[in-house]
Amino acid sequence: MAFAVSTPRYEIMSLRQVRRLVSFFGALMVKRWLLPEIDVQPVVAELFLTDNCNLRCVSCACWRSETPDELSRQEWFDVIRQLGNLGFVKLNFTGGEVLIRPDAADIIAYASTHTEARLHLNTNGILLRPSLARTLIDAGVRSFNVSFDGPTPEIHDGIRGERGAFEKTLEHFRELVKLRDKYHLRLRIMFTVMRKNIDQLVDMAKLAQELEVQLFFNVVTDHTFLFRGYNIVTLGNIEDKRLDEGLNRLLAHQRRQPQYLPRYSVVCYIGDHFRDQLQKKLPCTEANLKLMIHSQGQVGGCWAHDPEFSVREQSIASMLKSTKFRKTQTDLFFKRCKGCGSNHSLNMRLEPRPMVYDLLWRAGIFKTRRKLFASP
Repeated sequence: MAFAVSTPRYEIMSLRQVRRLVSFFGALMVKRWLLPEIDVQPVVAELFLTDNCNLRCVSCACWRSETPDELSRQEWFDVIRQLGNLGFVKLNFTGGEVLIRPDAADIIAYASTHTEARLHLNTNGILLRPSLARTLIDAGVRSFNVSFDGPTPEIHDGIRGERGAFEKTLEHFRELVKLRDKYHLRLRIMFTVMRKNIDQLVDMAKLAQELEVQLFFNVVTDHTFLFRGYNIVTLGNIEDKRLDEGLNRLLAHQRRQPQYLPRYSVVCYIGDHFRDQLQKKLPCTEANLKLMIHSQGQVGGCWAHDPEFSVREQSIASMLKSTKFRKTQTDLFFKRCKGCGSNHSLNMRLEPRPMVYDLLWRAGIFKTRRKLFASP
């Protein structure tokens, strides 16, 4: 069954959504600096329609086993209705590889007709052919993150575990770029920094700039629930000299051509992360902003913390009101966890030091990477 969206869903927030986000970040600032125990409710939902995938990435473990008994279409419809009633402002559809579900577009379209939330999709791009891209846009998606792990077939395909993956993803992404202006799409390249591609940062920057899309850095980790696997930890073992040289080459390029590239402070953080994944001095906005709903219905936690609830057992509203949920969110915000690399760019938005570093970089005072939050 297909659901058609009768009107375009542009990336423009309603006044109610703006108020919700302002309230959220205001409350989070109070939590950060004044009242650490206050309750801050999430406003974005991360929906893992499946944990299964059609690639065999060396940096991920989700393909190494099959996840059974995932939520049915009707169960996802019920989840989406609850999120709509709770006023969530954004729904991120992800996986695994979300597009291997035949009903993914129908589930997304249901969200468009039963919530006011903005709709976002994460994908590896392999299945994102122009016909499917248009179906997803018709279903209400207005922002896409597409994963690239290298600027060439040799690097990308070697990491992704499939020959020809780079050419397919790039071809489909170029077609999506052609639709950007017509449908007001927000597009990003997601690049996971690791030992296998640290020397390709400048070439990745050039690819993003050629396509005129934002480049976003993830950092490899074996702490995140889908990335716990054999030998993944070794991908973060980068020699200090090689790490510094790769990041400083990127900054030299960025000095000449800054468009579409991560902020200076983000580049600094990347280097810090490989020495200390926890980064305890940097609170975790991500863990409080998002509600994680996993493919089998588990809810809560964050990328590196295991969920504690299930939509098959209780309502989302009752979870959010529970003392257990509020305590976990506070613990995760203040990094009483084992750490990961999730959305460090967002996490730094509440902190003065990254803003100062960015200003000093733009003024030409900082010229190479400096430590940001790394422990002595």
